[in-house]
Amino acid sequence: MVEDLLDLSKIERGDESMSLAVVDAAAVTRRALETVSGLAGARAIRIAERGTSHPLEVIGDANGDRLEQVLVNVLSNAIKFSPEGGVVDVRWRLTDGWAECVVTDQGPGIPPHQLEAVFDKFRQIGSATTRQHGGAGLGLAISRRLVEQFGGKIWAESEPGRGARFIVRLKLEPSG
Repeated sequence: MVEDLLDLSKIERGDESMSLAVVDAAAVTRRALETVSGLAGARAIRIAERGTSHPLEVIGDANGDRLEQVLVNVLSNAIKFSPEGGVVDVRWRLTDGWAECVVTDQGPGIPPHQLEAVFDKFRQIGSATTRQHGGAGLGLAISRRLVEQFGGKIWAESEPGRGARFIVRLKLEPSG
């Protein structure tokens, strides 16, 4: 939690110089999936991965570590909030000149009035499920700020009782 606080503070103050570059989103996604594999295994969560086998070049941080951090945060939340033995779906799609990573869980969902609030610092939805899984409520706040630095956008869609979908939209590599 202390590392997350320091990290968020640096990002908000602009103390961290981030060089933007073309990044292979598929390779970064595979790294993120490796990072969360232990958490998924411990909860018997199957990750259904689609669209990450071919290179997909997007604008992110120079070495992809910060983009990986964003994906790990979103994937970890999806795993934590899906029921044991559930499935988390991860897929990349191209939409209107953007690349979008869509992570869908089978959790309790997010009430419509809290879809934006989940990206606030220290904000967690007040449910037994959230308290059971803990966390400081900083991962999505950090993720939003990083994605915005990449020139992208992150948001959530959900219907209570039907899971949640987090979309990370990134610029594609400019052509020629």
